[in-house]
Amino acid sequence: MPDSTINGLAALSGANVDNSADQVPIWDNSASTTKKISRSELMNGLPVTYWGTLGSSNSQDAVAIISRSVDSSGAGNGHAFSDSSDVTRSGTIAYNSFDARCTFSGTSNFDHYAAFQSGPVFETTGTITNYYSFVDAAAIGKGTITNFYSFMVLKPVVYGTGSITNQFGIFFPSDFAVGASNSYAYANQSATAKFWHNNTIAGKGLIGTQTERAIDSGIQVQAFTEGGTATKFRLRQSGYNFWDAEIPAGSTRLVFSDYSGEKFSMDQWGNVVCNYGAVSASATDGFLYVASCAGTPTGVPRNYSGRAALVIDSSNEKLWAYVNGSWKSCSLT
Repeated sequence: MPDSTINGLAALSGANVDNSADQVPIWDNSASTTKKISRSELMNGLPVTYWGTLGSSNSQDAVAIISRSVDSSGAGNGHAFSDSSDVTRSGTIAYNSFDARCTFSGTSNFDHYAAFQSGPVFETTGTITNYYSFVDAAAIGKGTITNFYSFMVLKPVVYGTGSITNQFGIFFPSDFAVGASNSYAYANQSATAKFWHNNTIAGKGLIGTQTERAIDSGIQVQAFTEGGTATKFRLRQSGYNFWDAEIPAGSTRLVFSDYSGEKFSMDQWGNVVCNYGAVSASATDGFLYVASCAGTPTGVPRNYSGRAALVIDSSNEKLWAYVNGSWKSCSLT
């Protein structure tokens, strides 16, 4: 008996194709007999193809359907599709195990297109340890692969009156984490812990975990640019002010600034500078604020060698400094 049906016809398991006549032997279920059809009939005249004995489909308007029972009557791993070709063709060629090349035409509107779509349904009472939508597990026994890309996003070819409004290389929707106890948009557990390589982020340099630049192994996040180029990290909340932490071009200072300019900086000599310049006598902002207490301070501040704690006594109007193991003051007049 055949192991697959095609609109009432079935390909015979192990049957040979008659290449000279360009015909394929099939089983005609309606006539319970073997017949031969041409490849063109197989491709064009028989629009729905089933492999397996279940004869059902979980998809809409599918043409090639694998519908079978993967049960304990067999053993080992199973695969619905396998490209087991032996590629020996000479010349500078390309080979693709799957190639999506459909054409959309006419005047209709479409909701979406997916070159590959994964949507299995798990209803087992057991546990599936790992679910992979995509696995790259190549084996290289001889020769050299110059560049190994597990995932490549190329520039779309836009021509004529075509256009793209929004383009996303990798996109995580707002409900990405729903249903998961722990959710990570990206997870990197590799030994090299490299996150980005070479290309810039918005023209400002590298950002990530341990780039190929020589840095201490204890550094988890690094922002890097070449000498003479500013290195900047921005914090921003929609509708509110932003803050930039920046090493200016050709400088060793760390500067914190917002839309109006520099607010605070430190340099390699330990100098700490507040604000971006002088304030007017009538100014209401732009000051250095020091903690105050009501009365003479009595606590022993945490020790930082070579530095002194300051506090304002608001009750007695004094400035206190903790020096050489005790509080010293001066009156404010």
